[in-house]
Amino acid sequence: MKIIKKGWLDVSKAHSLYYELCGSPSGVPIIFIHGGPGFGFSDKDKIFFDSKKHQVLFFDQRGSGRSRPFACTDENTIQDLSEDLTKLMDFVGWKKAVLFGGSWGSTLALYFAINFPSKVSRLVLRGIFLGREEDNEFYLGEEKKLVAPKAWLRMAELVPQDMRSGWKPLNDFYSEKICSAGKVVSEKYAYERALYTMSLMCLSQSDKAACNLVKSIPFFSLAKLESFYMKNNWFLEENFILKNAGKITRLKVSIVHGKQDLLCKPSGAADLHNALPNSMLYMTNAGHSDKEPDTLNCLKEIFSKII
Repeated sequence: MKIIKKGWLDVSKAHSLYYELCGSPSGVPIIFIHGGPGFGFSDKDKIFFDSKKHQVLFFDQRGSGRSRPFACTDENTIQDLSEDLTKLMDFVGWKKAVLFGGSWGSTLALYFAINFPSKVSRLVLRGIFLGREEDNEFYLGEEKKLVAPKAWLRMAELVPQDMRSGWKPLNDFYSEKICSAGKVVSEKYAYERALYTMSLMCLSQSDKAACNLVKSIPFFSLAKLESFYMKNNWFLEENFILKNAGKITRLKVSIVHGKQDLLCKPSGAADLHNALPNSMLYMTNAGHSDKEPDTLNCLKEIFSKII
């Protein structure tokens, strides 16, 4: 997509967000909200949109990708990120926008819509993550070794045996190592945490492909921020999104989720759909990645109709 403008926007004394505004200056305003937290966006994320019909704002969230300072957890909560969205919209002159969020991006998009419903014209959500206790357990808990034993055991073998029985002690151990250890140890744990996530991204993926994926992303910010947010329960009260779904029932919502997603519970997508009467649910023959063919084609079809 053609870049209209790009740069960094100061959103606080501590944080400056990297952004790219792309597409047509007269196109439908859309905000792409990346996953993670900590993942950042890339040119590959521009594949869903029509450069002649859409005007898309891409940005790296606090501490993510090219935003400054890198991997910083200070002043970094879902509340901070939500306020950043309002600042970004004010900066580009948008009163309303379509929000497209995947994985953690779906969490942030829903949180923002619940708190600022007048600023959202529509939601397109992929790989739903609701931030509940059961979602954390599904992602990192010991039962994952039954469906993805190689990936889970490699990640867990770096953790003391007595801290592997639940998602929280395991995550807290990784978070402590990534945030507090020396550089060599910190990067080792960040790499292994990110490799675990990348290993579960697609339905069929070789070990080499997973390693290549880790090398292609800002894996340190992904691992550090993800474990930090998870340690703090995503800065959400339990089941916040479903409890507050009534505030966004007027919105048109498209929900896309892979039937074999190993990172985010497929039942979470159904729970969200049941809570939102104006939503459409598309269960694709895919895992978690938005680039798997069935999910990719479904999302492209949805955006082709947003004109």
